[in-house]
Amino acid sequence: MSTVCVLLATYQGAAYLPTFLASLERQRVPWRLLARDDGSTDATPAQLEAFARRHPDRVRLLPGAPPGRPGGARANFAALLEAALADGAEVVALADQDDVWTDARLAHGLAALRQAEATLPAGTPVLVHSDLVVVGSDLRPLHPSFWRARRLDPWGRSDLRSLLLENVVTGCATTVNAALLARALPIPEEAVMHDWWLALVAAAFGRIVPLGEPTVLYRQHGSNAVGADAWSLRFVVREATRPAAIRERIAAGWRQAGAFAARYRAALPAADRAFLDALLALPRQPWGQRRRTALQLGLRKGAWLRTLGLYAFL
Repeated sequence: MSTVCVLLATYQGAAYLPTFLASLERQRVPWRLLARDDGSTDATPAQLEAFARRHPDRVRLLPGAPPGRPGGARANFAALLEAALADGAEVVALADQDDVWTDARLAHGLAALRQAEATLPAGTPVLVHSDLVVVGSDLRPLHPSFWRARRLDPWGRSDLRSLLLENVVTGCATTVNAALLARALPIPEEAVMHDWWLALVAAAFGRIVPLGEPTVLYRQHGSNAVGADAWSLRFVVREATRPAAIRERIAAGWRQAGAFAARYRAALPAADRAFLDALLALPRQPWGQRRRTALQLGLRKGAWLRTLGLYAFL
């Protein structure tokens, strides 16, 4: 059975990290851990060192950021992904310090990945990701399905054109193969997040496999890099009162799409190249023409209110 290389990016995680590490030890398939700290000033580095001493043949700690000078989750995972590729990892699973894995997290991801690879040409990038149970800081269940809470449709919205507008892949529930790493790395600075970039590359050149069974308890505690707010009237009203934040998210998505085009445009099918070119031309068009072009391109997000917000702030 393949050994899964687990990538753990940490920062100020001392309150939750031991619970995650305990869930890692309960996994049913062979694993090894690459971890990198992003300049924590709490007990996180000491906890990682203690775990490495307990599993000296399975854990490697990468040099991290200087204390108090974090580089951010995207850059932290980018360094881990490149280290995994350089180490020759065949299967990689991403992990967040504050979550708890089900005992079958790695087994389910590995099995689905191998099943997909068996139906595809050798060297095809594959990304597997599962649903998550949303829990509070005390692990009390808040919602049985992150996908339903956020009105996400991983089966219907995993094509490249949909993913250029909205990510449906959550990194801490993701398993990928070496072929995807080889195609996607390095993660550019323009990438919004590492998981979104991996999803774009997998959609363009390989396959994305959603698993409906949750394999992660997705802990919400107010300090998450990306949260799991339920799609409610309160959430919609709150978002509508933050137009600058919405415009910045849209602009960040356009910058990411531009980086994707710069690297991969020539390798895309003609129809995807045309769509990407038209998408990137939108910000340069007058207000009314932008919306007409967006309608012609069929731009939409998974939930109609998110689509409305896209057109309102485009």
